[in-house]
Amino acid sequence: MYWHAWRLPPEPLPPGVPAAAQGWWALRFTPRVALLDEALLLEVQSTERLWGGRAALRALLRAQAPGSGPEAAQDWAEGPTALQALALLRQTRLGGPPPRRLPHDLPLATLTALRPHAQALQHLGCRSWGDLRALPRAGLARRFGAACLLALDQAWGDAPHGLTWITLPERFALELELSALVESAPALLMAGQRLLDALQGWLRARQQGVLALELAWRHDLRRVDGVDLPPWQSLELRTAEPLQAMAH
Repeated sequence: MYWHAWRLPPEPLPPGVPAAAQGWWALRFTPRVALLDEALLLEVQSTERLWGGRAALRALLRAQAPGSGPEAAQDWAEGPTALQALALLRQTRLGGPPPRRLPHDLPLATLTALRPHAQALQHLGCRSWGDLRALPRAGLARRFGAACLLALDQAWGDAPHGLTWITLPERFALELELSALVESAPALLMAGQRLLDALQGWLRARQQGVLALELAWRHDLRRVDGVDLPPWQSLELRTAEPLQAMAH
């Protein structure tokens, strides 16, 4: 296996948008996509050949990942296991030098299961995954618990790491709860952009385009200037050909 780890946007998702929507865009490239901590994990070895090899797939992912900007180089990492890719992503974000030996030289704090015990392990002389792996396993299990050793084995690739794969809903229908009263069309469209971004990821993963979509909104107010308002209003959009470009 070979993995990519992509940093998820730091801002929280609006109420109503499922966490899995952050990974829909990646399902176009591989069916094995999962969320773990602050990252999106992609297993890509099984599909690299379909995209022209590892380098070509890497370039496609970097071109189509949401939010690619000046710091894009710090937003992803790759490695032979999911936890190694995640650890390298964390080290890159912290500005640390690349490890001379992978995974031996990765710092303890880059593995989630070791973070609560990092200070105690440093008192034992452990500062890296390799230091910890060299200690007697029985004593480590008694003092820090078997979960730490299991996570280390999973990170090393010696134990299976079960992840929950993201799946696409058959029908795209999302609702977004606004955080404040919206009184203008531009403000409403800014909120709707989050739904359109999710729709684009869904379309790309299904390799389909949209011919028609409907944006609907509910009114909290019942009357404006003495005129009754309907509970709901909507706007239907149609295109002449199937599209994935939400800007259009």
